[in-house]
Formats: sequence, structure tokens, C-alpha cells
Amino acid sequence: MKALLVEGLAAKMERGEVTFPPLAVLMGELEAFEAVTGPTGTTKYAAPVGEHDDCVIALALAVAGAASEVVYTPAM
Repeated sequence: MKALLVEGLAAKMERGEVTFPPLAVLMGELEAFEAVTGPTGTTKYAAPVGEHDDCVIALALAVAGAASEVVYTPAM
């Protein structure tokens, strides 16, 4: 799931479909964020050890949510 979110965000950023304020924390996390391919060929996305990726994942979730047709209806 995380890979799909990150890959979707990356694709939209490459196509210029995502804009966001250049917040220092977010920009730092985006620059440090990395893809690591393991010995089995699986690619994992994460911040380097000791770093955070909360803002990157929040942005990816927001972008995915904005593209979704799912509508939240609170229970009454």
C-alpha cells in the first residue's frame, strides 16, 4: 500500500499535477526520501534511518484522497 501511495505521488509530481507550499520540513523529507530494492527485488520506500517521512506520507495520502471518488458519510 505504501509503495502505491508513494509511486502515485511521484508520478503526479513528475507530471506537474501536484502543488504544495515549499515548507522546509516537507522539502527536507522529500529530498531525503529513498527507494531501496532488497535482494528479492522488492522496493521499499522510506526515510533514511534516523529521519522521518511523516510529511511525505501525509502528502501522498492527501493526493490519493483527492483523486478518490469515495465520499465519507458520518454515522448519524
